[in-house]
Amino acid sequence: MRWGKEDVVADGLTAFLKFINALALNMSWLISLYMVTVLLVDDYPAMRELLREILERFSDIQVIGEAATGEEAVAQHAALKPKVVVIDIQLPTMTGLEATTLMKRQSPSTTIIGLTAGASESTETAMRNAGAAIVLGKDNLLHTLYPAIIEESMFSKIASHLNSTQAYP
Repeated sequence: MRWGKEDVVADGLTAFLKFINALALNMSWLISLYMVTVLLVDDYPAMRELLREILERFSDIQVIGEAATGEEAVAQHAALKPKVVVIDIQLPTMTGLEATTLMKRQSPSTTIIGLTAGASESTETAMRNAGAAIVLGKDNLLHTLYPAIIEESMFSKIASHLNSTQAYP
């Protein structure tokens, strides 16, 4: 079989397109390593909007869902599998504490950050005991939320990696 100029060009173009496709797949994989997906949970729509506005300023954060109740949070968590859940402690019907317990049971690697407008120290301790990595006051989220998400999600990645590797004698 003879190869003409058109065949060589077509083969070169096909190879180039395969290369671009493979590169795009690798880039999306690489981006997913650094992109932190977040689920926002608060019973006040204005608070969820504020949280979203704070986080959307950062290119390594992607808000993938919102919930207004603990039940919705557990369902959204199961469906969306976020890396981080930012949840108000005081929610109607199912509290943030109860929802945190269920979400950590479903997925221990999920980082959960509790929010409070003034919960007692015992409530904050109970939230951490349920699996929250940290509890933040709502009064200073503009300065504390993003650093807490990055720090806690990186800590979670490192801990997960250390738990999955075995020490060699």
